[in-house]
Amino acid sequence: MQMKRIVVSGAPCSGKTSFIRYMQEKHPGIITIPEIASMIKATGMSYKEEEERIGFQNVVCELQKKIERLIVENNFNRSCNAILCDRGTIDTIAFYPSSFFSNQMVNLCDEDFLYDSVIFFELPDRCELYDMLKAGNIYRDEDFNASVELEKKLLELWKQHHKLNIIPFMDSPAIKFEIAEKVVLEILNVAR
Repeated sequence: MQMKRIVVSGAPCSGKTSFIRYMQEKHPGIITIPEIASMIKATGMSYKEEEERIGFQNVVCELQKKIERLIVENNFNRSCNAILCDRGTIDTIAFYPSSFFSNQMVNLCDEDFLYDSVIFFELPDRCELYDMLKAGNIYRDEDFNASVELEKKLLELWKQHHKLNIIPFMDSPAIKFEIAEKVVLEILNVAR
């Protein structure tokens, strides 16, 4: 049985990390990978200057690749058949400084096809709601406008993926998560 890799992507505060936690609780047989950037930020690594931001994103991408590879290799003959990733390697490109961003959009095809499917969560359309969602996340420093720009970059990067599933923002996280869960289970050919 081949292990499928599914990316959950979207701008900061779109609900992807909460969805990963939701899936961990409801489907413990699916391996989940937390957002690597948040893990690294928790160490106190600085990334304010352009050179530091480039280095930071390089570390995030390399660590993401290594963790995914280790999980696939170490779970090859086990019953788990899926990895649900809070961001994929391609996501890191959207977070590079603007001057570096266009140079990184090369050779995406190989990265793109590492993943069987992409679930993309859209942002809320209201700044007030965004600010409320952001309030609980100590690792997010983007304001609403910066997140809207990141969403555009992320969609630009993922739009060519052969199985992109866009989940529109909804005021009810429960309904949004049920829709995304259904997409994941369809990808895995699992009855609900």
